[in-house]
Amino acid sequence: MGRLGIKIIFTLAALALPMFTLASPANAEVPGCTQARSFVNTVSAKITGALRSRTGRKQKFARVFKRYADLYGMANFALGRYARTLPKSKKSEYYRLAENMVVHMLSSQMGAVKGRSYKIWKCSPHGAGFAINGAIVEANGNMVITVHWRLKATRRGLKVADLSVAHLWLTQQQRSSFRTVMSRNNGDINALFAHMRKKAS
Repeated sequence: MGRLGIKIIFTLAALALPMFTLASPANAEVPGCTQARSFVNTVSAKITGALRSRTGRKQKFARVFKRYADLYGMANFALGRYARTLPKSKKSEYYRLAENMVVHMLSSQMGAVKGRSYKIWKCSPHGAGFAINGAIVEANGNMVITVHWRLKATRRGLKVADLSVAHLWLTQQQRSSFRTVMSRNNGDINALFAHMRKKAS
């Protein structure tokens, strides 16, 4: 190959380089992920603090979720089509029991967190909000358990819409459990309440 041919090849390679650079994955995340990461770091730190408490762990854990989670939205999703049959007089009790179940389930699943922290792996858009993937890790960086988040944007800022611990999504678990109880009891809402009281105790 002559010098002219070699020169043409290097020229084409130089021109193509910026194209490959532009086609590679961007290092910067989508707009809003900085805020989403900060939100999750704040919530996870407060959860960790609550779980480290020697007394009143569940009460402190509940306060965190009341402030940062869309508990009504989560409870409504869990009830699914049975929401239409929920009497108005029972709604406040249902939401209270649903909240207690969330607190009991998550505080049990996460277990001891002393000496551990939450590490975010990835942030990506999800519907009108964000998906945050990460895990609780030991001080040496070893993973303890995966914890993924679904966040929704509201007029009051970001809220936790769902939470996955060890790849089990909270609202999906509740919806499946509620549907089973209602189906076995011919749609009797009182049977569901009895089930929820037992699970939250």
